Amino acid sequence: MSNSEDNSEYVFRPFALGTLKLRVLETKNLRIPLESRLFRNLHHLTLGRHCVPWFAEHATGIICKLIAMAPRLKSLSVSTCHRATTLDPAQAPAFLALNLSIPPVLVAGCLEELYVPAFTLPLLLSIVKTPNLRQLPTRISHRDPVLQVCVSILPVIAVSNQLGRLECLSLTGSTIQHSFACLEHLSNTLSYMENLRALELVRIPHATDTYIYPLQTLCPRLTTLILYECKGVSLTCIRAITERRTASGSALTPLETVQLTLRFGISSEWLEELRKSVPIVRGMI
Repeated sequence: MSNSEDNSEYVFRPFALGTLKLRVLETKNLRIPLESRLFRNLHHLTLGRHCVPWFAEHATGIICKLIAMAPRLKSLSVSTCHRATTLDPAQAPAFLALNLSIPPVLVAGCLEELYVPAFTLPLLLSIVKTPNLRQLPTRISHRDPVLQVCVSILPVIAVSNQLGRLECLSLTGSTIQHSFACLEHLSNTLSYMENLRALELVRIPHATDTYIYPLQTLCPRLTTLILYECKGVSLTCIRAITERRTASGSALTPLETVQLTLRFGISSEWLEELRKSVPIVRGMI
């Protein structure tokens, strides 16, 4: 037997004998063909930063195909080190026309955790239905824009009612000019989010008391509210929310943490007064 034949016995073929029982896969650099049977029975899939192109349309298409190939997925994580332009949900028909292998509507009934680039979500969730989703790629009070979901997602999820089990939501308006129109859907979105525990709004100039006041009665399990550079929200509104949720006989969970930027013009006296009804109040720079 020649040396080349000897060496062939030691070629690394980790999936040569089949992968029908594989449930968890994590890879950082290995690009696997999307048509591979490897994905079929996975429950948890993690792809590193170099496994998926970071361009929004490419990443969104790949994520859709992964979900279609792995109907049993409970957790999907796709990393990226880049920030790309958010794709508008109105682009869905054109996007699907260029990606004929993706069904017009995908149902990911098992999916509970979806950690993907936030800029893919508005278009992604207009195609993929996720009735049991609990986690999105949001990190409350984390300043990484890749992890903050653009407010353009609101028209999509307000209509679909598919995020009723979501626990944390971080929205940003800094990359979109029509955030005002999108905010019109905030109340409808929050009205069915009965499991939401933390809400963060980041740099949304059109966010005003009108959009925040509904938190007096919505999101019964909400314990954390963070407003970062939302200059249209008044301290009066915030105080009204905290007092209403802590009122005697209220069925709502009281707010435990409120974080505000110091640009609100917060006085130490006002903070002390708010602390009477909220255990943790922070003024952020």
